Amino acid sequence: MWVDENTPQGERDNAERKLDAWLKRHGKTRGDIPVILAQAAADDAAAQPSPPPSDPRDHTSHPFDNSQFTPADLVEGIVAKYVTMKPHFRVIYSLCICLSHVYTRFAIAPRVSLESDVPDGGKTTALDVAKDLLFRPNLDALGTGASIREFLDQGPGSATLDELDQLQSEAKKRCCCSGISATSGGRKLG
Repeated sequence: MWVDENTPQGERDNAERKLDAWLKRHGKTRGDIPVILAQAAADDAAAQPSPPPSDPRDHTSHPFDNSQFTPADLVEGIVAKYVTMKPHFRVIYSLCICLSHVYTRFAIAPRVSLESDVPDGGKTTALDVAKDLLFRPNLDALGTGASIREFLDQGPGSATLDELDQLQSEAKKRCCCSGISATSGGRKLG
C-alpha cells in the first residue's frame, strides 16, 4: 500500500509507518527490502507442493519400440494381469485376439474355445478381457440365432459367446466367424 499511487495518502502514510516499525523491530533498513522480498519469494516457492506428475500418455518421447515388444507381447501382458492361464495357452489366446484385427485377410480363421472342468474357472473374465481387445466384439454374452445373424450381417467382427452349453443349437450353428467362446464342465463344442 505504501508504494501504490491509487491508495489514499493517509493509508499510504500509515503503511509507511508500519513498514518502518517492522524494519526496526527486525534490525533492518529500507536498503534490505529487495533482499527481504527475494527471500520471501523463495520461501513461498519452497512451501508450495510440487506439481503432480504429468500423465505419461501426454508425452510422445517414448514411442513404441518394436525391437523390444510386439503387439502380441502387449496383449499377452494385459491378459496375464487379469487371467490365470498356462503360458502356452495364454500365447495362443493372445495371438487369437491379435488375429481378430487381421483375419479378414485370410481364407480361414480359427475359433477358440475356453473350457474348464470346474465352474468359475475364469472363462467369463477371460472373455471380458478379450472384449476390450478384440476387433468389433459383439455385446451379448448369450445370443439367439437371430441376434448372432444380425451381428454378423453388420460386417467383420469377433463373436464372443459365454456359457455355450446354455446357447440355443440354432445359434451355435451360426458361430462361424472369428471368435472366442467359453463353456464349463469340459463340454466340447459340437
